Amino acid sequence: MDGESKLLASGGEDCTIRLWSMSTRAKNHPLIATFHGHEKALSFLSVAWHKSSLLVSCSKDSKVKVWDTVAPSSGSSPCVGSAHLNSNGPPIAMKCHESLCYIAAGAEVTVIDLRTMKKAFVLALQNHRILSCEMMPSEWLICTGII
Repeated sequence: MDGESKLLASGGEDCTIRLWSMSTRAKNHPLIATFHGHEKALSFLSVAWHKSSLLVSCSKDSKVKVWDTVAPSSGSSPCVGSAHLNSNGPPIAMKCHESLCYIAAGAEVTVIDLRTMKKAFVLALQNHRILSCEMMPSEWLICTGII
């Protein structure tokens, strides 16, 4: 996550996010932190590009949280932001670019500004449900497979 230590983040059905040390010196890659806060299983994890110590998570109930991976060692709360998508379906794709997070769910792609945790904009597809999605924000392209 940050330039000095290598971390692996995992999340899943138990609604938690775990940080593991991937230091080349460690042989069994110890668990260094567990983050609690989601009520549903995790769907996606991504590093925020504008600040590499921030981890973005999205759960199956469309709740988005931002975690500071440095917080466990500093004693403060690791959750530094949250938002909820008002989508009519579970998230199917998430990608972070710079300080924006693009999340496809239902018939919408919602863009959240990770600095404010507010929606920057929503791209709504009329009468279609997104089945697959890939965001290429550096080119301002969003490719969707719809039904």
